[in-house]
Amino acid sequence: AKSFSNLKTPFYINTNADWRGRIYTQSFYLSYQSGDFATALINLYKGEKLTEKVLKYLYIYGANCHNENNISKASITNRINWVKDNLDKIINLDFDFILKADSIFLFTAFCLTVRDFHLFKKDIVHLPVFLDATCSGIQHLAALIKDFEIGQKVNLLAQTEDDKVNDLYSDLLEPVNKAINEYGLNSNKDCEIFKNIKLER
Repeated sequence: AKSFSNLKTPFYINTNADWRGRIYTQSFYLSYQSGDFATALINLYKGEKLTEKVLKYLYIYGANCHNENNISKASITNRINWVKDNLDKIINLDFDFILKADSIFLFTAFCLTVRDFHLFKKDIVHLPVFLDATCSGIQHLAALIKDFEIGQKVNLLAQTEDDKVNDLYSDLLEPVNKAINEYGLNSNKDCEIFKNIKLER
């Protein structure tokens, strides 16, 4: 990272696609698919002007990185408001606040970007903003077979910015845990431990 930071030209991260069409980076460490720390070190070379739309998605991303009280599953409006409510802590790089983030380094990079904009009027954003799909495999299947019920559960149908994000994995927790626990209760002693399993995700 130190070597690349001294370059005056961009560097590129090689990728390839697997048989499903999923794209993976070929870097051993420094890539946007690496861990929290390595990903937080990467900035885009050209950057993007901080328009109202860009700021909106930047705020959503920041809320997702911190994820206080599972805010990443809240509505877009709630996530943007969460950032606005915590703007002083973000701009002042509140140490205790940052340490509570799910992704500490990514959230720190977000805080530095927001700080540069609000304090120093830097209106070009170089921070990559990652917004994930929701159960992308199930999204593809639901779309292919036009299953509106499943499509709703994986956020394929139209929503407003005030709608909460649907989370199919959370919906499945109770029935999956119940099935595993019942298997532990009704099976031989080798599987008895299954009756106490409580998956969280």
